[in-house]
Amino acid sequence: MQKRTLGFGAVAFALLMAFASCSSMKQIWDLKGIRVSANDQVYTGKSTTVPMDIKGGNLRFEFNATSDPVDNGYPVSVKVDDPSVVSVTQSASDPTRYTITGLKSGYTAVTASCTSVYNFTFIVYVADSSRGITVDKLKQQREAELARIEAEAKAKAEAEAAAKKAAEEKAAAAAAAKAAADRAAAEALAKQQAAEAARKFVPKAGDCYALNVSELKYIYFPTAEEMRMTFKNNSYDGNIGTQYKVKFSSNNAKAENGWYFKNVAGTVMAYYNHGSGDAEVYPAENFDRIIYPEGSDPWEEGPVNKPLYGKWHVYYRSSEGGNFARWYILDFSSNGKVSVTGPRYMIEGVNLDDITFARQEVTKTYTYTNTEGFITLQNGETYYHDGKVLRDAFVVKKVTDSAAVSKIKNARWFQPSDEK
Repeated sequence: MQKRTLGFGAVAFALLMAFASCSSMKQIWDLKGIRVSANDQVYTGKSTTVPMDIKGGNLRFEFNATSDPVDNGYPVSVKVDDPSVVSVTQSASDPTRYTITGLKSGYTAVTASCTSVYNFTFIVYVADSSRGITVDKLKQQREAELARIEAEAKAKAEAEAAAKKAAEEKAAAAAAAKAAADRAAAEALAKQQAAEAARKFVPKAGDCYALNVSELKYIYFPTAEEMRMTFKNNSYDGNIGTQYKVKFSSNNAKAENGWYFKNVAGTVMAYYNHGSGDAEVYPAENFDRIIYPEGSDPWEEGPVNKPLYGKWHVYYRSSEGGNFARWYILDFSSNGKVSVTGPRYMIEGVNLDDITFARQEVTKTYTYTNTEGFITLQNGETYYHDGKVLRDAFVVKKVTDSAAVSKIKNARWFQPSDEK
């Protein structure tokens, strides 16, 4: 509701309502106050003291009260605070004349009012000196009572102010606590959202990344939802093989051809799902090696689920470098170590000049870390274990060299007949 300010007209209207029984507007504007007198003496102040004593029998006090000016005609009302101490009567023959009569010892106030706006107060003390109740003692009692009332009023006001202040402070503290909680919740949500965003691989149009430089596996994003991949092509004399197009979704960081991308502690990792069935369609993903747990036959059984700990065979299906089997075994233990066993030419990278020496079986032990399923060996090899299958994994690094970026973007297109 709109707040309104009480203007002059409203004030005048309020005064009119406060004035009782007026006969004309002139009476209202001419009214100056109340005129009180006693014994031909007109009181000029706001109050006076009237002493009485029961012992002497002087228990009557007469006064006149009318409006000022006298001919204004406004009536006067008289109020007694404690009617058990004194009574007030009005003269029947002269309505402006009143009589205060003491009834018992004590003190009280008699107030004469004109229109409840102009007041004059008689402070009446009814002593009884025969019993030692003097006017001075009654004055002391009244002053003490007034002081007590004032002190109580002050204490009440202070208590109310303190309670109001405490309520305001409590409300302010609650508001501050709520604001702090809201800020903390907003910050936590922002951190959570930032953490979730940081865990996603969200490339921008024009970005180039390296998956596996030795096999010339690169990716290029013409748009954020289209990924072009390159692969090694031995029949092509360029440094970078042919490329083909696949769809990519940054919502789950997954490509249509089975590649998965994940931000792990600030490092983007990639792994390929060998069981995607796209290897024949996209030869870029037709890895020349497979990984399977010891005791299984990957050619007959397909992927076999197995916990990480234990032996995994890494077998190369091609025979580059001669007709020598290329393989090694990874044996993971729960103490953060892995043993790598295989021919010396695979483990130590020695030349095949001395075939016997090169074929000797050796074992090397490395430490490894496991961060969200991504396994990093001390020698730099990376794998991904999802709780079931061990797969090759690669660190995705952004390519910034302009010459390399140009070669990746301009690699020859591969277009298989059944390309999706």
